Amino acid sequence: MRLRLAVASAIGLLGPSIPPLQAQDCSPPPFALVLSGGGAKGLAHIGVIEVLDSLGLRPTLVVGTSMGSIVGALYASGYHGHAIDSLARALLIQDVFRRDLPRAPRSIGTEQPLLMWEQGKGRFEFRQPAVQEVALNSKLNAALLRGNLMARGDFDSLAIPFRAVATDLTNRKAVVLRSGDLAHAVRASMSIPLVFHPQTIDSVVLGDGGLVANIPVGAARAEGASRLVISDVGWHEGDSVNLASPLVLIDQLVGFLFSQATDSLHAEDRLIVPEVQDFAALDFSENKMDSLIAHGYRAAAQVLGGMGCDTSGPPSPVPPLRQFKLDQVTTENATPVEKAALEKRLALSQGDRVSVSDLQKGLQDLANLDNFEEVWLNPTGHQDSLSLNLLIRPAPPRLAALGIDYDSDVGGRAWVGLLDRGATLSGVEGSAIINLDELRQGVNAALRPAVVGNRLVRPVLSVKVEGESVRLYDSSGVRQASVRDREVRAFLGLEHEFGGRGVLGLGGAGYVGDADVPEPSGAGLEMYFASGPRYRASGAFGEFTWTSGYTRFSLEAKQRFKIGALNLIPEMQYGIGDALPPHLTIMLGGYDGFPGFHIGERRNECVMMFRLTAHERLIGPFSLRLQGATGQVSEPDGGLPQGNWLVGGRVGLGLDTPIGDVRVEYGRNTEDRDQFFVRIGQRY
Repeated sequence: MRLRLAVASAIGLLGPSIPPLQAQDCSPPPFALVLSGGGAKGLAHIGVIEVLDSLGLRPTLVVGTSMGSIVGALYASGYHGHAIDSLARALLIQDVFRRDLPRAPRSIGTEQPLLMWEQGKGRFEFRQPAVQEVALNSKLNAALLRGNLMARGDFDSLAIPFRAVATDLTNRKAVVLRSGDLAHAVRASMSIPLVFHPQTIDSVVLGDGGLVANIPVGAARAEGASRLVISDVGWHEGDSVNLASPLVLIDQLVGFLFSQATDSLHAEDRLIVPEVQDFAALDFSENKMDSLIAHGYRAAAQVLGGMGCDTSGPPSPVPPLRQFKLDQVTTENATPVEKAALEKRLALSQGDRVSVSDLQKGLQDLANLDNFEEVWLNPTGHQDSLSLNLLIRPAPPRLAALGIDYDSDVGGRAWVGLLDRGATLSGVEGSAIINLDELRQGVNAALRPAVVGNRLVRPVLSVKVEGESVRLYDSSGVRQASVRDREVRAFLGLEHEFGGRGVLGLGGAGYVGDADVPEPSGAGLEMYFASGPRYRASGAFGEFTWTSGYTRFSLEAKQRFKIGALNLIPEMQYGIGDALPPHLTIMLGGYDGFPGFHIGERRNECVMMFRLTAHERLIGPFSLRLQGATGQVSEPDGGLPQGNWLVGGRVGLGLDTPIGDVRVEYGRNTEDRDQFFVRIGQRY
């Protein structure tokens, strides 16, 4: 009810001229609903469906292209407009079109590379940084699971028969998908060239249906529909353009590709054209959703007002899905070990009833794994039986990543990451990171089994060779002579991934170094963990090392969230150690530093800090950044630092660029220290 009131309020703000939805004919002739492509503008289709619900109108066929195929497939699966609204918000499609640079696989750390190359068919291909395809695939799988199990390979078995329109990229002809995996069909229909990877279905390479039929009127006619209700949110001349944004530039080029002459309409057809020309097709920001849905509702209300009956009151609940018994699971393009791992992930057990909620959660978790690019269920069956033929596209066998950043305090840094997923040594994953920091240089190499059993517990052997120059400062911030430490470190233990949302490692460690400490070599135990979504720099990250020479524990946690247009990032840092060599002492604020101080200026064996960063977009790629922090650093005493609490703040500007964020900030703290801070890219 609150959602209905919110939509009604939004419409009221748009103007008083919406005609009342009073029905004159409560038995309209059968009609097909046609939903065009248009990217984020396609969210206006939800408002159109809400009007259909309010009038008691139900199409006999739904035909969709691109974004229209997503909304259309959800509608055909039995969801009403308000439920689709909720699902669209839960999907968080804006996470797929992230402005952030891509994250590297967990095997080469939590680094954020500038460029990534993956091995394709016999060559290395540049990875598109603007989208996260693995996240998109898992979101589609989870959102369309209800319809996929309902259809079980036949889209006529849905609550409303459905068709998705895609393009055969070999001859640029329209392909109407009527059967198969529902999520895979929708994914093919929205595969924008140069943005998304094309899909292969029945040996045909498919791209976005908007290339040939962005408004799939012809496809609906070919399916026998004579009367159409069409929602057109495609590109129109005069749409707003900000060519300073790479995503908007792609959006404009896509608009040119998808612009076609509209098929002829019949007198009894109804054409709905929401006023969405001021919205970008690839801007899926959550704060735009209400406006887009309201524009769709308003346009549909004006066109459909006299077509049905006003069914005032909340929509009826979405009926529950029937229970299915899993008869068998087969796979394509997967080894028996990978098949077992997937069955465990997706909570599949042959002969048992399928838990739809567990299966949906497992599909969502696939976004956080590095092993698979795509997994499609391909369900079939009759009555209450279900069989799955998992179609898998494994992750590329080899990957290379490059990261570059610079800041005005520490200087430049470059690193190269290499990953081999069993392509050289069968069943063995090899990884290496080469670090070329101005202060720290080294190589960290590791070997793991590619996949072990269905628990994803893997033994790991790693060796790190590193040298670091530790800068020292006096109490006023004047730099003193640096200390150079070198160390060779080895680790042998086990790693366990938790649902793709975290990793825990535990094992034995040994080191040999030349630091001026009582024991320059030793052995002991090491534990490390990281939690949080795979494609966000959020979560908790910690390490604990106990050796015969020293003990060290560090914990950092951060969480990103939004309040309206304001982005907030609260963080905390805690670290404690005993007999630490200089390069392992804990820096206040880490590599982001503390306002007013040099990075690494305040470091010791016990640190605690709390920090809050807020940033909001001002205009174009520019944003205002504010940061407040408090912390202290000292020798450990009872587990907590015993120094004076420092308070500091930064204010500055941020700029989104193709090479990552650029930050220019001024910081000051309670010790009357101030400093300008400039950073290009992200460090650690």
